[in-house]
Amino acid sequence: MLKYSTLVKQLAVSALLCASLQAQVPAYRGTPGNGSEPARSAAVTPTNGSGSGVEVAADSGTDLGAQVNAAILKLPLMPVHTSGERVQHCGVIRIPPGKYSSSTTMIKPNCVTIEGNGAQIVYLGKTMAIAEAGFLSDSYANVTGGINNLWLQGPGNHLGAGFGDTTGLLIGGDPSGVVVPSDYGAYAQSNQNLHIEGFHTGIMLGGFSSLNSQMGGEISNNYQGIWAPNNTVGAGEQFDLYAVVINNNYQTGIVNDIGYEIKQYGGSIDYTGGVPGQPFYAGNKFALSGTNVAYEGHGVHFEQDSGPIINMVGNSSILSLFGGTVYESARPGSSKAFLQVFGLNNTIILEGVDFQAEHPMAELIDWNGTGTAGSLTIHGSAGNYAHATPVVGNTKGISAWDVVEGDTHFGANGVISQSTATGIVQGGLTWTNGSGPPPPGAGVCVTGSLYSNLSSGDSLYGKSLYVCENKKWVAK
Repeated sequence: MLKYSTLVKQLAVSALLCASLQAQVPAYRGTPGNGSEPARSAAVTPTNGSGSGVEVAADSGTDLGAQVNAAILKLPLMPVHTSGERVQHCGVIRIPPGKYSSSTTMIKPNCVTIEGNGAQIVYLGKTMAIAEAGFLSDSYANVTGGINNLWLQGPGNHLGAGFGDTTGLLIGGDPSGVVVPSDYGAYAQSNQNLHIEGFHTGIMLGGFSSLNSQMGGEISNNYQGIWAPNNTVGAGEQFDLYAVVINNNYQTGIVNDIGYEIKQYGGSIDYTGGVPGQPFYAGNKFALSGTNVAYEGHGVHFEQDSGPIINMVGNSSILSLFGGTVYESARPGSSKAFLQVFGLNNTIILEGVDFQAEHPMAELIDWNGTGTAGSLTIHGSAGNYAHATPVVGNTKGISAWDVVEGDTHFGANGVISQSTATGIVQGGLTWTNGSGPPPPGAGVCVTGSLYSNLSSGDSLYGKSLYVCENKKWVAK
């Protein structure tokens, strides 16, 4: 049995070790910040030995970004596993509730978690408020971390004003190599309940970033909400959004220029392009755009005054929507299509999407794409206002039509349409069948319609497929 004095010593050592696993930024000892008082600056000072890590000296004049960076360096160093490997500070940084100012970019390694406790950080710098990135070649670089419960306020006080080139959160390496090295990366980072507003870009998806996620929170009142730039390298494997609201960004909700796999589950992209000074419920710019869109939405709500709401302008872009709503609310409105497509070999998959508008719509999709490998699938999706035609435009570039159900503009449910059937976009088309060729005297058919001979195995009955050409049935 251990002696009493030995046991006390062991418990004391254990307590000190546990306390050192997290560095805490203690609260400013005063009234919490509000919109009328200036944001407080903060600095790191040594603790009095209580084990809380670091604390704020409110009159020091040091900004919160510098404070957090210093606090990270006070976290424990993880042991190296390979000779010559760089060491990594890992653990939890806690920011107390309150309002703070920051002009220095916080650089958060992958194995660090920042717990914001609802604090508001007013960023006064000219680059990025937080860079979530670290070197990835070392053992502890890939330990899961994140940022939770934090409000990042940029220099823009309303839409379209004062943004500069600022970014609220960079996930991954800086493509320009200015703020953090371009070969830094972000892996398996999980961020929760972040409010990001007033920046040129709310979230930038940087280099060597993959398998990161955002849960809850709001990305609003930025110039653009989320951006995956085309000069990003080593990145693109999945960025997941769960119940995130992307609202009232001035230019675009999500801009994807590199084919970054962005998947959104629930949440919304609402009212992009609002009027400066009018914070909500106005806007007719793109919710989703970019030169290489790769977006998958599950039950996402798209809403704005008028459209098109989604714009695909690049090559080999992929848009997949499963459930959810695409809604144009203006009365009257000027748009004719909910979606528009340009570029080579693009793919659209719509499964059970509810299209709604408060003004007449001509079509669901305005297809101006080219190339020979375009693909369109519409299952159980309907334009429930003004009977919008599913797709119009240069449909010769669509080589892979799929089964279309639940929309009478494609004829009977279950119609299978081939790439040569460009007349599919016309009203009144049918695909009928019978035992034998179309009956003589059946009347003039609608050009583009199809007829299947179910008894084609018997030479007596002729060919198996007939296509209506120039209002006459032609055996194929």
